[in-house]
Amino acid sequence: MCICFVSHFTTAQMDNLNFYMSVRQERLFLSSKTGDNVTLRCFYEGDAVMLYWYKQTLGQEPRLISTSYKHGMDGTFYNEFQRDPRFTLVNVKGKTHLKITDLHISDSATYYCTSSYLYTLEFAGGATIYVNHSGLNFQTLVQQSTSKTIQPGDAVTLNCTVHTGTCDGEHSVYWFKTEEESYPGLFYTRGGRDDHCEKELNTQMHICVYNLPLKSRNLSDVGTYYSAVASCGHILFGNGTKLDFEANKTCQSSSVHQESSFISANVGERIILRCCYEGHMIAMFYWYKQTLGQKPKIISTFYKYDKNVTFYGEHQNNPRFTLDTEIGNNHLIISDLHISDSATYFCASSFSIIFEFAEFEFAEGIV
Repeated sequence: MCICFVSHFTTAQMDNLNFYMSVRQERLFLSSKTGDNVTLRCFYEGDAVMLYWYKQTLGQEPRLISTSYKHGMDGTFYNEFQRDPRFTLVNVKGKTHLKITDLHISDSATYYCTSSYLYTLEFAGGATIYVNHSGLNFQTLVQQSTSKTIQPGDAVTLNCTVHTGTCDGEHSVYWFKTEEESYPGLFYTRGGRDDHCEKELNTQMHICVYNLPLKSRNLSDVGTYYSAVASCGHILFGNGTKLDFEANKTCQSSSVHQESSFISANVGERIILRCCYEGHMIAMFYWYKQTLGQKPKIISTFYKYDKNVTFYGEHQNNPRFTLDTEIGNNHLIISDLHISDSATYFCASSFSIIFEFAEFEFAEGIV
């Protein structure tokens, strides 16, 4: 039996906290068309002071959309949402609703309403939006593994899985490579279906797997490799596979950095999920676990200047979970792996009222 240890992010009951905080979100799945308008509703009560909205695209870390103070009517938007008039907040007592107008394909994601008090972040259930382009009469899905880590000189094979719809005609596959602070470059193309394709039973869908063998890699090959499929007059991109080397794994320029990886482990084994930080502005550090299909749950917190670690929920008195909090580290150590440990784990940090999530760890366990 295989189990998935996904980019870890957990929601635990905070049994050892003596304050009351509740945030409730209409948990739903919305299938909408481009150009539609949606309102995602969120309700809160208790000691919550700050309210947040996060967007989590499949396979990525939560990305901050907005913050608002419960005694204020206005909110602050961040990142690409800062100057996007399509995103607005409706803030009244006990409510903070997110409105998205003129839906784009890129709005497809899960949206979490969260609240915080005393540097503790609580997640509501989440609402998932799938935006379908009304002008498309075919279905194509492009999937890639998130990351691969190898030693310099090793060979590696990247793969791209294409689920094609009922569209007539062949499709072409392209590979692009991007590096930090550079534009993507096309370096490999492949056209047409070949013997890697097979038809799904009882459907008109085809599954095609394309491999890109890379031999004797060195540090100049570090980057993100994207596959793209041209089919029926449209081009769809995969989410990219990040290629990195063990010798190149250091704390990067962002304030909190987590090694993005997919871990396959056996029940009973011990793993270390590494997260490092730098800078003097960050004060609090967190680990969250997100089981597939569930909301994020908190595992632990620690304050940089006293190193006292607090665990929450089922992790509170569980000796299998420990932290390495040496200077610059927030490493989560899980011993004697259980099936229930299969999840996605996120390292996060906060300063003032802003929570920053690192990229994720993805792991798979084997019984």
